[in-house]
Amino acid sequence: MVQINGANYAIPLDAVSETTKIEAERLTEVNGRKAVTLRGEVLGIAELAELLEQPVSDPEREVLPVVIIHDNERRLGLVVDRLLERQEIVIKPLGNYLNGFDLKGVSGATIMGDGSVVLILDPHEVYSMATVKGGAI
Repeated sequence: MVQINGANYAIPLDAVSETTKIEAERLTEVNGRKAVTLRGEVLGIAELAELLEQPVSDPEREVLPVVIIHDNERRLGLVVDRLLERQEIVIKPLGNYLNGFDLKGVSGATIMGDGSVVLILDPHEVYSMATVKGGAI
């Protein structure tokens, strides 16, 4: 579970390699895209808020909470506002009645114990969106 602009999102655990915090000063640019060297690997970095077409809450932060997702052998670091705890959730498909909405990067939703609805991100689509927008290597 992660938070962006006060809203919670879920990322399937089988697509998450790790979570970490990275100092913003460690970011570099490779071919016009943000990247960081993490444990000897050059890792593309993308703001999840930008991929979901939302404003970045604090572009000047010094420490970036990052969820590292993998899509087959490719990895991508997603910068979020907050890293939340792991939770067991049941995925509810969005259904045909939401097809008219532009919900790129979302594969389903779940209803939390407090009644709030949390969107579940599709890691494969998020990776593709980052590649198209120039947010990943």
